[in-house]
Amino acid sequence: MGAYFEVVILSAACGIRKPAPGIFWEATRRMHLDPGQCAYLGNKESCDVVGPRDAGFGMAMIIKSGDKLQEAGQDPREKPDAALHELTELLELFPPRKA
Repeated sequence: MGAYFEVVILSAACGIRKPAPGIFWEATRRMHLDPGQCAYLGNKESCDVVGPRDAGFGMAMIIKSGDKLQEAGQDPREKPDAALHELTELLELFPPRKA
């Protein structure tokens, strides 16, 4: 993974499991970013939306390949800011970086 990402945080190595905000804060600390500048993409609403929200992330998204998102009536904190089916959809959410 290190070949593709500058920072990789493993819960087994840092001793903090999602959805605890500490694991997200550790990632932002290592990247020297404010959590509000960060977006998180996961595949499980209970861990991958609640955790980044509690950590103050600017956006929490879910990717589901053919699966439905949790049904209405679930915990509203688990509702993602965006639901994607393909990673290419990220290009629609985030404008290109300017040089």
